Amino acid sequence: MEQEVEQVEGKDRKGKRILYICDNLSFPNLEFNKILANILTENYHKVDMLVYTGTWQETVKLGNLKIIYIPINKELWKNFQVEMYFSIGIYRELMTHQKKILDRLQKNKYDIGIAEFNVTAGAFAVFEALGIEETFNVFSSVFPPEYLQFLDINVLEYQVPAFAAAKPGEWDRDEKWDKCEADNKNEHEVSNNRVQELLTTTSQNFYNSLFDDYEISIKKPSTLDVLFKKIKYHFINQHPLIKFNNFPDHEKIVYIGGITVEYNELSIEEKNEVNDEVGKLIFKIYIRKLIKNYIY
Repeated sequence: MEQEVEQVEGKDRKGKRILYICDNLSFPNLEFNKILANILTENYHKVDMLVYTGTWQETVKLGNLKIIYIPINKELWKNFQVEMYFSIGIYRELMTHQKKILDRLQKNKYDIGIAEFNVTAGAFAVFEALGIEETFNVFSSVFPPEYLQFLDINVLEYQVPAFAAAKPGEWDRDEKWDKCEADNKNEHEVSNNRVQELLTTTSQNFYNSLFDDYEISIKKPSTLDVLFKKIKYHFINQHPLIKFNNFPDHEKIVYIGGITVEYNELSIEEKNEVNDEVGKLIFKIYIRKLIKNYIY
């Protein structure tokens, strides 16, 4: 593997400069994003990883990967709201308390922006402010059905469970449903309306208040639904063979799963260390080639 990496680095090929934004409030999410960021550096790209964190840490440089930690402002912690954190968290931090870092990012002229929309949608407002037109989304879990509406797909036409309402025992191995179709439809309608409201009116109100409170004079970002529609591809940490057979396909949805994250490098089940390392190597080569087809 080391020889292979050396050969890749020796090739005369210019990669792209990527800004990758995530947070570290969830260990599995952070490790998932680090894995993808490292894979991107092996595809000739230079990656700056901005980590929104609850604790201050020094910037880390690992080859073509630079990890920059941005501490969450105490005021936001004190008045923490999930919807506000999701909508404007990292954007607010850079525009108000981390302007030096914002200025540095503006000088770097990034080609690509990557973030997990379902966790930090505000990152895509940052990408827009930096003039990054090519954006990618990653989901560390499945693709939430309530986001299909922004890909012009009516989830009500498909017999799949709503993300927050699925329960064990509602379907069998052949995916025959015991659940009432009307109940399933109602759950989707509730989820769709909630997310539609969040990405438009609710998030826009947060941005309006931010601009008024801090007298920010630059152009306001597009609404989050518009930013979502501009995303080039959505990388999903799920294998296509284990998704619902009738879950709708879309050219922007790319399955790269599944990347597993272990706490303290320990697995719940016993494993063969040799086979496990071989499996990781095979998967790493597979995922590198897959992502290479979409980020070039």
